[in-house]
Amino acid sequence: MLIAIIATFVAVVSIAFGIHIYYMNRWYPNTWIGDRNVSGMTYEESSDLINKVFDNYTLSIKARNDGSLTISKEDIDYKVDIQNSLKEQYDKQHDSLPILSLGGKKQVAINLNATYDTKKLETLLSQSDIETGSDSYPVSQPKDAKVVFSQEKKYLVIQKEDLGNTLDLNEFTKTVETSLLSGREKLDLSNEKENPNVYVKPEIYSTEPELQSKVDACNPVVLRWITWQINDNITETVGPEQIYRWCNYKNGKVSFKKKAIEKWVEKLCFKYKTVGVTRTFKNHAGKKISVTGGDYGWQLVYDSMLKQLNNALKKKMNADKQKAYMENPESEQEKALTIKKKPKYANTAFQMNTDDKTQDWDTKNFTEISLADQKVYVWRKGKVVFTCKTISGRPVKDRQTRTGAYYIKEHQPHRVLRGDNYETPVNNWVRIMWTGTGFHAAPWQAWSRWTKDYYKTRGSHGCLNLSVPDSKKIYDLVKYREMVFIY
Repeated sequence: MLIAIIATFVAVVSIAFGIHIYYMNRWYPNTWIGDRNVSGMTYEESSDLINKVFDNYTLSIKARNDGSLTISKEDIDYKVDIQNSLKEQYDKQHDSLPILSLGGKKQVAINLNATYDTKKLETLLSQSDIETGSDSYPVSQPKDAKVVFSQEKKYLVIQKEDLGNTLDLNEFTKTVETSLLSGREKLDLSNEKENPNVYVKPEIYSTEPELQSKVDACNPVVLRWITWQINDNITETVGPEQIYRWCNYKNGKVSFKKKAIEKWVEKLCFKYKTVGVTRTFKNHAGKKISVTGGDYGWQLVYDSMLKQLNNALKKKMNADKQKAYMENPESEQEKALTIKKKPKYANTAFQMNTDDKTQDWDTKNFTEISLADQKVYVWRKGKVVFTCKTISGRPVKDRQTRTGAYYIKEHQPHRVLRGDNYETPVNNWVRIMWTGTGFHAAPWQAWSRWTKDYYKTRGSHGCLNLSVPDSKKIYDLVKYREMVFIY
């Protein structure tokens, strides 16, 4: 037993002595200078190696999004003087026994006494593609994490921040200078652990608790659909994505952007409004006539539509149905969260033509009034079936007959017309305008002396005067809500 112990001791001592002898004039095991392994090299060998490295020195920089930059010693007049520091570290290592240095990697830091032209370096970095960007390497700003409507999930989620690749030039320069002074040959700017401050950072990250609070508060508000059946073929819908655009979130509470909602309703009403548009038709003589103004056409009631939308937005929805939708956003779940509204119209027309607003009237059956001719033409099935004389409003202030596209509003066999200085009972009253203009019998007019200029002296207060027989014919022919062109 004693012999074995002595033998082992002798072996260990022999190995230790051998290691000592081998490394007496060499760098110890696992010794690195920068990126170079100098283990077992003599001082001279390591000096040659390091000098050779710096004779052809380059710093290769890797940036985000596959960007790169290489700095050569010639670019910035880079120089090093390693001899004193290298010898100092070599001697320092040999102050201890080599066997005591066995183990993990040992990094020896030498003072390179590196020098370079700082102006050249600053110019090179500030004008590099990874700093300024180029066609082949676009530079993008960082973007904050935010709450967005997900087209994939169909509800609100937190969109992760976009780190971008905009360098902080000051930090970038400092990091490069540190690498040059230490003689590094590679620098990975995309490594956030090693270089956490070299890129401009977003201000808000997806881990921000307030973002999740916003999602939790807003989803119950936006997860609904509000629909209006405009006609048999057209449905207008407001859904979660649009509703979210109207939301304000602050301190855990959601409110709505009143002006934005009002503007949306206004735009919706205008989309289907045809009152006042310019319509063109062929008159009795085959001539194209364009008429603008009047009150014929489609028109939604803005106030009613706005009230319907606001009420639907404030309605408390079933939380279980919303949860079911989020788990499986299919049409059935969406249907369960749909609020149906009936559009309110101030006025309607014969038909709705979304391709051409002007084609909203019955082009086969209408009434044409030519103020120049002082004639009325009634159309049926695309043909003039009745023509008669008329006397329109006298062409002076507050009496002339207004032009435009109107519709028949009522029939009354007897009516009393009243104005500031008159009160006249009439028969066969057919209202055209709510202001009081319409057809009616005017037996007091001298129809035997009628001319197309007669109205200039004997004109009405705006109505279309007719002879008694013609008024009866018009009364029977023209229909409720039918188009009337006055030009």
